[in-house]
Amino acid sequence: FMQQHGWVLALLLVAVAYLLRSAGRRPGSRRRIEALLLRLPLIGEMLIKADTARFSRTLGTMLDSGVPLLGAAAIAREVVTNRLIADRLSGVADTVKAGGRVSDELGEAEVLPRFAVQMIRVGEESGELTAMLFRVAEVYERGLRSALKRALALLEPALILILGVVVAGIVLSILLAILGVNQLAF
Repeated sequence: FMQQHGWVLALLLVAVAYLLRSAGRRPGSRRRIEALLLRLPLIGEMLIKADTARFSRTLGTMLDSGVPLLGAAAIAREVVTNRLIADRLSGVADTVKAGGRVSDELGEAEVLPRFAVQMIRVGEESGELTAMLFRVAEVYERGLRSALKRALALLEPALILILGVVVAGIVLSILLAILGVNQLAF
């Protein structure tokens, strides 16, 4: 098949790569791809943990540096890589401007995990929002490291199996070539 139609397979791979790249540049398609990624079992969990840690760390750093909560919330929203999550976080600045609490808006947006929202609520009520944001970032960074270790542990046996199949295919093709040469001699 590869000798006869290998060029079709190569052309198909290039076309798929081009389509994925161009779809990632269009906002509507990118949002659908990001929504799909968030629904995937292991990948979605890691993306949410990474964005939660990134948002919390940035917001905590900005508040610790003396930036007002309104500006810090807008800046922290821009750090989030997933546009779907970032869009849902856009209401945080509006809620703060209206005099509401950050944790209330985060709870309504249902983007960040409930545990993170509860920790942020405790930080607001105790007056230690900055310290609690740093603690949230640490918890989710630790969780992300743990999830990455689990994913790599699952990936390792799969790679061994794939390499075994590739090596078996190479050995089989060499043996078939040797048998073909033997049959020509007789």
